[in-house]
Amino acid sequence: LAKQKIIEQFGEENEKEIFKEIANLALLTCLQTNEKEKQYLLEEKEELQQENKRLENKVELLEEISTKRKEAFTKIKEIDTILNDKNLLTQEFKNRNENLPQYHKMLDLSHLVEILTRQRKKIVMRIEEEQKILEPAYYVETKTKIESDLELLKNIELSIEEKKEQIMRHSISLQKAMMNCFKIRIQKIDEMDKTRKREEFIKAIYKFRYYCYLYLENQQYIGEVNELKDNREEIEKLLIKKAEELKYIPKIVKDEDKNFEVASILFCIRIINLENVVIEVNSSEMTQIMIYDTNTLEKQMTVDIPKEQFMIKFDKKIKLLG
Repeated sequence: LAKQKIIEQFGEENEKEIFKEIANLALLTCLQTNEKEKQYLLEEKEELQQENKRLENKVELLEEISTKRKEAFTKIKEIDTILNDKNLLTQEFKNRNENLPQYHKMLDLSHLVEILTRQRKKIVMRIEEEQKILEPAYYVETKTKIESDLELLKNIELSIEEKKEQIMRHSISLQKAMMNCFKIRIQKIDEMDKTRKREEFIKAIYKFRYYCYLYLENQQYIGEVNELKDNREEIEKLLIKKAEELKYIPKIVKDEDKNFEVASILFCIRIINLENVVIEVNSSEMTQIMIYDTNTLEKQMTVDIPKEQFMIKFDKKIKLLG
C-alpha cells in the first residue's frame, strides 16, 4: 500500500529508491543484533550466487532444463500409468504403506490418488517454471532480481564499524530521496486554486522546518548533515521563492542569495508559530537583523549586506510570514 501511494504521488523511480534504502537499513540493523538471522542470510546469499552462476551459463542451462524436462515427463507418465490402472494403484498403495510408520499409513486408495495427483501437479509446475526461464523477458527479470538481492546482501560480512558507516550512507541516500518527494509536493501545490495554495504552502514550510529537526544519527539533525546541505537549501529556496511570488513573504534584499540568507531564518528559528516571526533591520553602522516572537526578542544576527540592498524600511518591525 505504501509503495503504491508513493508511486501515485512521487513516481516509480522515487518509490524504488526509498524502499531500496529502507531494505538496506533494515538489513544492516538486523545484522548488528541478530546472529541467527545473519547465518540464514549467508545461506541465502550462497544459494543466490549459485543460481546466478547457473543462469549466466546459457548453454549448460538449456541442457539442464532439457534433461529435467525429460525426467519430469518420465515421472508424469509413471504417475498417469498408476492412476489409470486399478491393479497398479492397489499395488502402489500396498508398497507405500509397508514403508510408512503406523501413524502415517494411508487409509484407502483415494488418499493415494490425492497424493499422486499433488505430486503430478508439482512436477508440471516445475516444468512450467523451468520453461519460463527460457523466455527473454522473464529471464532478464529473474536475473535482475537475483542481482538486486545479491547487491542487498553484499554487506553481510562487514565489520561493526563498516556497518555503521554503511548505515549512515544509506540514511543520507534515503533522505535525499525523501527530499526529492518534497520538491514534487511543492511543485504540485502550484496546481491548486489560490485559496488552498496559500494554506498548503504555509503547511509545507512548517513541515520542512520540522523535518530538518528530526535526528538522523548520533543526535545529529537532518538539517545539520553536510551531505544534505545542497538538497536542503534547494528546497528552502524553492519554498521562499514560491512564497514571495504569492506575497506570503516580503522581498527583503535585492540580491537573490542575500535575500535567501535572511528569509531562511524561517527554517532555523525555534519560534513555534511562524506567523509570529517579526524582523527588524537595524540602521546602525553594522547591519543587524533583530528577530522577534511578536514583541519578544529571540535572536539577532549580523549580516554582510550593504544597506542599499535592503527593500524594507530600517528600524521598523515587519512580519516575515504574513
